[in-house]
Amino acid sequence: MILFFSGAPKHASHFQFNIIREALVQQGIDFEHVGQKIFNAHDYKSIKELLDTIDSSNDKLYLVKGHLGYAFERDFLLSYKSMRVFLIWRDLRDVLVSQFYYLVNKGQKNYNNFSEFYWQHDSGRALFRYHLDYHKTWEQVAHDPRVFSSSFNELKNNFNKAASEMLEFCNIRNVDMNDLSNRISVDTLRKKSKEKALFRRGIVGEYKEVIKPDELVDLECIEKLYKSSLSKRCIYELKVIKNYPNKFWYLTRYLRLLRERLRVSRWNKQCRTLFNLG
Repeated sequence: MILFFSGAPKHASHFQFNIIREALVQQGIDFEHVGQKIFNAHDYKSIKELLDTIDSSNDKLYLVKGHLGYAFERDFLLSYKSMRVFLIWRDLRDVLVSQFYYLVNKGQKNYNNFSEFYWQHDSGRALFRYHLDYHKTWEQVAHDPRVFSSSFNELKNNFNKAASEMLEFCNIRNVDMNDLSNRISVDTLRKKSKEKALFRRGIVGEYKEVIKPDELVDLECIEKLYKSSLSKRCIYELKVIKNYPNKFWYLTRYLRLLRERLRVSRWNKQCRTLFNLG
């Protein structure tokens, strides 16, 4: 069986992954964690070779983690008979805050504050739209029995119940939940991990302390207009551009988005041919 953790970035899919991994370790169940580098690189040829190999292995359990949020990526994952997919949902406003601190703490960006992250090059706003797309992609198969969705809020506020449902989905039984809770505490995981920036506070509703009221209003508008016509969205964006500290940032970001869409289009064509998805 393949257990694939495909939650969107900064939704705490790493938390979800560790719940299953530590439960397997506790129970002495043999498993293998595979494919991290090739999934991070979207190396579809290598991904296909890996999945073809492990899908036919009936006597072993494989754990795989990757952020696959495009429809063609979802479709090729679900084309494998032994595939089971874990998703996790989180308030997108908290996701933006988590991404901001991750970039700063890892030293990738030198943002002075969240607002700079939100507006500069349209980084925060673009990320929000990306996550709306990601949610839409996987919500379309939410009722597939091979897909299990967790709530970050539930895992934080009612761990035993939420984690038990995850374990039941992949038939892991007789787990000591108190021991499991200690194994996946933030402090424990931080000590084990080489990448300390992955593990912060994980507070539900932290956005209230960080995101300004006008930015929250903007996020509400983006979400409301998400399913509207392109013309309505363009009209709104033309209004917003007046508030940008540097309009060049705005234009630069949209050129980047255009390049990204072209890249995704190439991936889509490549994958549908490679995985015979039609």
